[in-house]
Amino acid sequence: MKRRDRGYNFRYSLIEARRKEGLTQRQVAERIFCSPQSISQAERGKLYLNDDSEASKAFFMALENLYGIPREILRKRGR
Repeated sequence: MKRRDRGYNFRYSLIEARRKEGLTQRQVAERIFCSPQSISQAERGKLYLNDDSEASKAFFMALENLYGIPREILRKRGR
């Protein structure tokens, strides 16, 4: 069964988004005021959007704004 394209690929990764912007993990971390380790963990799927945590909301909202990726894609990203 073929998955419908909704404008964004559900496997659109944070790594691809960062590379599309021409940024390193360190540069992203500096722009959104977090550690490069947090960026690395998010890209590897070790850090997920957790609607209960204000810190998590803020982190992923900053990535959403920086990369221009809708929150739904960040929430549903696959590995």
